Amino acid sequence: MSTACTYDLSALIYSEKDGQLLWRSQFTESAYNPDGSVAHGPTQYPLPFYKLVIAPGTIGGAVDTLFVEVGVERPATWRLPVSK
Repeated sequence: MSTACTYDLSALIYSEKDGQLLWRSQFTESAYNPDGSVAHGPTQYPLPFYKLVIAPGTIGGAVDTLFVEVGVERPATWRLPVSK
């Protein structure tokens, strides 16, 4: 899930206010629930989920580097599969 505000693109801060944990914008009143849905605006869009890959050598990264494919959104129900 992205942690950048969909309204002002600021980095979100995860904090508690009035007993409620929310992702909050640093510059506006935009806030998101822990699942990425909008708690209150001015933002109108939920936080997007992106595809995560470990692909050393394909982008020039170090071994065991996690890459985010920002252009490839996933539904909120999608989770990174973990092998056992």
